[in-house]
Amino acid sequence: MTRESSADEVGRVDGIDNLGTPSCVSDQLSREVQDKLGQICYFGQIDSTNSYLLDRVNELPNLSVCLAAEQVSGRGSRGKSWRSQAGSGLYCSVLFHHNGAVADLPPLSIVAAIAMARTFSSLLPKVPYGVKWPNDVLTANGKLCGVLVESILHGKSSSSWVIGLGVNLRSQFTDQEQQLLPYAVTDFEREGFVSANGFWTVAERLLDELESLLSCLPSKQDLPKLFRQVDLFESCQITLRFNDSSKRGQAEVLALTGVAEGLAADGGFLFSGAEADPIIFYSGDISIDVNASDKRFVTGDVSKG
Repeated sequence: MTRESSADEVGRVDGIDNLGTPSCVSDQLSREVQDKLGQICYFGQIDSTNSYLLDRVNELPNLSVCLAAEQVSGRGSRGKSWRSQAGSGLYCSVLFHHNGAVADLPPLSIVAAIAMARTFSSLLPKVPYGVKWPNDVLTANGKLCGVLVESILHGKSSSSWVIGLGVNLRSQFTDQEQQLLPYAVTDFEREGFVSANGFWTVAERLLDELESLLSCLPSKQDLPKLFRQVDLFESCQITLRFNDSSKRGQAEVLALTGVAEGLAADGGFLFSGAEADPIIFYSGDISIDVNASDKRFVTGDVSKG
């Protein structure tokens, strides 16, 4: 398989990582992992790892990878954007070509979250963690990473998907800046991960987990079982808040109290309230409130083994 590095590569990032020289892709990733993947590109700085793969979707083989130490035009869900600080994160995108109906695919953002959770648990098996539906990997200190999946349809039975993850390796915020964020964030360093080569250690494990799941995609029937291993809220008493736009005029925020029932086969959020049958939510605009003591954090390595 082809290995590439860019001229923009940084020789060293202070703190958790030593990113090496322009030959670091072949030097830092094991041959076992490299042989499972397509083309691997690394950049010290890039606009967006997702954009890099999307722009080359017709040129690159399946499971091609773009890695970066810094993004200057990163994208998040619902059109959010940010610039990362060099040395604070791992930015990883994987290209997945799918031959078959899109409806047959499990939600790839949830697959990515499971891969990230497995990565974290394998490197820090004593630290409690969990996945908040649909794809937020959390510890008691906050959110560890972000996931963005984008797609290009080639026809009824062919599509390409770019699965992007932004992983917090070390904090890029001061304590004062942390307090101004809309939600708490954490990072590998804060959770106790110490490595002279942290960027590549996390990248190796994450790519191995992603390749394992994408090469043998879980069925829609099996995905809820995998998610249950890391589900932060299953069987928890929760309050669900969402916008009700069924009435004319301004949307009203409604709150329902009930029990989280896990993941539906199609990736929806199962919720049992006053109704006889569980309700399935799909909107990314819902918020879930639960007492911190009720969250079902798990510990231990739940990776493929």
